[in-house]
Amino acid sequence: MVFKPEPVFRAVRAVHAESGPGPVVLLSPQGRLLDQALAERLALHAHVTLICGRYEGVDERVAAHLATEEISIGDYVLSGGELPAAVLMECVTRLVPGVLGNEESSRQESFSPSADGRAGMSGAGVLDCPHYTRPVKFEDLTVPEILLSGNHEEIRRWRRRQALEKTWRMRPDLVARAALDDQDQRMLAEIQRIG
Repeated sequence: MVFKPEPVFRAVRAVHAESGPGPVVLLSPQGRLLDQALAERLALHAHVTLICGRYEGVDERVAAHLATEEISIGDYVLSGGELPAAVLMECVTRLVPGVLGNEESSRQESFSPSADGRAGMSGAGVLDCPHYTRPVKFEDLTVPEILLSGNHEEIRRWRRRQALEKTWRMRPDLVARAALDDQDQRMLAEIQRIG
């Protein structure tokens, strides 16, 4: 099954007549891989139109002449673009001012760059540190003592080390391309040495 071009062109033109122009995204396994930078770029637009194919997708004329870009959410194939569209919407709308309630929330995450160019709270493109809540002790599991110390600088260093360790263990590909400062490099060398 392939969607014919006529109804897709008509639908997009009707949407643009109502809401005004904006990017037209075709969700497709052939598209550019969705990442935080792409989500941030799309969040700058008042309107983004999403086209979701089904099974074999859409007529090539839609991709070549109507869509302004094709986006994929990963290197795998789904039966339709509805779930990728939902992922894209979640990724983009949380960046729209007012959606999260606190704009700082979207800037303190693994893949969100901060003002100094480093990614979010974890920084430099590494994963986020572990988070804990109350109670301090649950069954035989306790919150790390450092987090209860009140020493903000020690807590910051601990969180940074935990973020680096988690990234090294779970996503070494990110460590390979992360922008790490000298302190990060020293921490990472120690983490790798300990193994």
